[in-house]
Amino acid sequence: MMTPAAETLGVRHSADDPTGRQEMAACAGLTGRHIYLPTEIVHIIFTYIQELPDAPKILSSCCLVSRQWCSIATPLLYREPRIGHRNFAAFAAAFVSPKRPRSQKSDLGQYVRRLDLSELVHHSTVAVTAKLLQNVRPGLEDFIAPAYSLSSINLISISKCLSLQILDLSVVVVEFTLDEVKTATKNLANLKRLRLPRATSLTLSANEIPWPPNLTSLQFGGANPAEIDHFAEQFSWPESLTSLTLHGCKRLTHESIPAILGSPILQQNLRRLRVTTESNVMHFRFMADLVHFIPKVKFLSLPGSDINSTVIPEMETLNEKLDLEVIELGPSAVAWTFPINAFKRALKSSLVKLRYLRVQETHHASLMYDNCEEEVDNALMENARRAGYDQTKLETGEILTGCYVFS
Repeated sequence: MMTPAAETLGVRHSADDPTGRQEMAACAGLTGRHIYLPTEIVHIIFTYIQELPDAPKILSSCCLVSRQWCSIATPLLYREPRIGHRNFAAFAAAFVSPKRPRSQKSDLGQYVRRLDLSELVHHSTVAVTAKLLQNVRPGLEDFIAPAYSLSSINLISISKCLSLQILDLSVVVVEFTLDEVKTATKNLANLKRLRLPRATSLTLSANEIPWPPNLTSLQFGGANPAEIDHFAEQFSWPESLTSLTLHGCKRLTHESIPAILGSPILQQNLRRLRVTTESNVMHFRFMADLVHFIPKVKFLSLPGSDINSTVIPEMETLNEKLDLEVIELGPSAVAWTFPINAFKRALKSSLVKLRYLRVQETHHASLMYDNCEEEVDNALMENARRAGYDQTKLETGEILTGCYVFS
């Protein structure tokens, strides 16, 4: 009898044969009834299948064609499993099963590269999460943690996932200190991106613990660093950091800018900066102070509200040429009119490299008057050409330019 979640994942294993070995053997018997295809051809077929919306279901069917097809499809099926509250129990059963002889233990964990448990609420436990991590750790590259079934025990398991490149703890509601997270990740040499739990604040006490040696992207929330005395001078940032996201920081004010971005390391290395707030309300001086601390940032994403009305005017009067190539404006509850004339002047003063403007759909109305959106498109294309971007790549869209409205 087939387990429910195994079928949901597209893995047709029976309860008596959780690893699928017997099924593979059965599949082998089908080989003689089918035209043999070279393994290379089967791989090419599967590269197309992986792009389809119902890829798991199709790959599941492929497992029944022959042992050859089954052996190729199974790793693809488990590489990035789609896990939700409906199929999690049976998915976990394939890895976290009752004690049985080592020869019968599932070896499916070796195929998992991305484990996304973000949709789970109370569907798992700390123990089950720990066992899952233990089974998939040899090849796990991307782990998105669940909200509740995570504790310090799991941080120990995470510390052993040496292939990990992305660690996302952003939905975790359990409170971890920065010290705990850094201790768990300090030896993960492959880790590039780290998203801290929203309740985890940056602290000076964690300075003695090294960051992952090759960390390039960091997201944090928690308390406002400006409330910590001497934070700007004393906090130790990852030396290889190029991307920073301030996600829902509490009481974020214009005073936070020098506290966070005043570090020489960030001013020298930072290329991407994203700021989000739960209320989309930002101090009106935020933008005025921000632009003086991001000389080399190429991508800037800002929240909505009144900050949008200050972005372009501030850029227009700035006496410094910025490296900004892309600006993204988040949703706004405040109606405003896009300052097209100030924008054009800013392109010739501080925004000499700007080529792409992304605005949330709530701003679309502000771009609809008098062909404003078309004017912005044309101005950005002209600016990109003036900045020396590859003409062919601009025309083919390989280098994005213009104004884009996103939802």
